[in-house]
Amino acid sequence: TPFGAALIGTCAGALVTLGFRFVQPFLANKLKINDSCGVHNLHGLSSMFGGFLSVIFAAIASPKLYDQFNSAAEDPEKSSFKEIFPGGGIIPADDWSPARQAGVQVAAMGVTLAMGIVGGLATGVLLRLVGKLQTNSTAGTKQGSVSLPVEMLFDDAGYIHNHQEEQREEAEVGKDNKNYSADLV
Repeated sequence: TPFGAALIGTCAGALVTLGFRFVQPFLANKLKINDSCGVHNLHGLSSMFGGFLSVIFAAIASPKLYDQFNSAAEDPEKSSFKEIFPGGGIIPADDWSPARQAGVQVAAMGVTLAMGIVGGLATGVLLRLVGKLQTNSTAGTKQGSVSLPVEMLFDDAGYIHNHQEEQREEAEVGKDNKNYSADLV
C-alpha cells in the first residue's frame, strides 16, 4: 500500500540519519575506516534494511495478501501474486513456497554483501598501493603551490574556493586598514 511504502521509506531515512550520527564515527574512530562520502550509511544501511524487509515480505506472501486490492484476481492470469512470484527459474513453479522464496532472498543478499565487501577491500588495497607509489616517486619534489595539513585532507573547505567568504574577509581587512589609518591621524 502507499502508506506502507511511505512508512518503509521514512524508516530507511531515519536509519541513514542514525548511521551518519553513530555508525560513521564508530567506523572512523574504532576501525579506522574513513567513509568520506557516506556510502555505507546512505546506500549500505538502507539497502540492508530493504533486503531484510524483502525476506520478511517474501516469507509472508500469499495470494490473499497480494490480491486483496486486485479486482481481477479471480482470473489466475491477472493475479498480482502470480505476477510477483511466478515460479520457475531458481524455484520450480510446483515447488515454490513463501519460505523458499525468502531463502532465495537471503542468498541474494549474501551474494550482494560478499561482492560489496570484496570489491571495497580490493579498491582500498589498490588505492593504498597507488598512494604509496605516488609518495615514493615524488619524494623530495614539490607537488604544487598549496599543501594541506593532514586534518584538512577530507574537508571540502580545503578544495572548494568560497568567493563569498573571500569577499567578507577582504571587507574585514578593509575596515581594519581604515581604522588603522584613522588611528595614525
